[in-house]
Amino acid sequence: MSRFGVRQRTAALDGTSLLVLHSASLEPRKLSRLSRRSTGVAPVHGRFPRLICVICVVCGSSGFLPVLFDSICGRGIPSSIRHQSAICNLLCARCLGQVPPSSGVVCDADSDCYYLPPGVAEDENRPALLILSCTGAIPHDIDSNMVIADSLGWILAACHGSRNHRSSDDNDRDIMSTLTKLLSNYPVDTRNIYVCGFSGMGVQALYELVAHADLVHGVVSACAPARPFPALTPGALSGRAAYLVTREKDWNLEGNKQWKQYFARLGAATNLLITEGEHQPGDARELLDGCRWVYQNSE
Repeated sequence: MSRFGVRQRTAALDGTSLLVLHSASLEPRKLSRLSRRSTGVAPVHGRFPRLICVICVVCGSSGFLPVLFDSICGRGIPSSIRHQSAICNLLCARCLGQVPPSSGVVCDADSDCYYLPPGVAEDENRPALLILSCTGAIPHDIDSNMVIADSLGWILAACHGSRNHRSSDDNDRDIMSTLTKLLSNYPVDTRNIYVCGFSGMGVQALYELVAHADLVHGVVSACAPARPFPALTPGALSGRAAYLVTREKDWNLEGNKQWKQYFARLGAATNLLITEGEHQPGDARELLDGCRWVYQNSE
């Protein structure tokens, strides 16, 4: 046991020895998932892995951590783990390689990933949730939201191409490609297709609702900035639902109030949840509540 209160072991990843730190407080199931390593993946932009891991534990859930890893790794960190502490092994794997997906998660040549809950028959159409990530969704974005599939029996999909710092139109093309493959290969209830995203991808999720109201029935958007859609001519959104989440100290708080008014004017069922904290993603439970709401309030 180290002086930071974590167990230490050495793992090999492509011949690179790194310090993997496990939280003693994590549940065994979560710990086993986080501790799995992949092989045959070349390190990418990772430097001083031992130092990085120590910093990870010391910094814990500080807001400095995502910025630190973004700069060192040259990659974004999955939003769902930004504010959890003692997950250094997963962060190191994010820098140095890839964390393998859970059993049942299937990823295609475009790095789009899909998950069909166990027990769902091929002819049993189920609602579907498309997950967007600011850095391009990866298998972990499905792993971290398994509660949606487990609790609701929904099919999950993750679009890898859509991300921040691209035009909404470019992202939209990738999202539509992901949805097309989802509809072609999985038993989706086309009356219940939903999209979720945080911050910039929260805006993109809202864009999908306006641009494709015939396909997207609801959106769960967290901390999205107020960014207009000049290229779109919004139509009536009766029967559609927008579940908005923001924080009391989020710089996009006023923007989300504007979004609520915008979608209400278009006739969509709209809800705005304001929680404590700053600009940061919520946990899977927050997303689960949003999914339940859009399902109940869309047609």
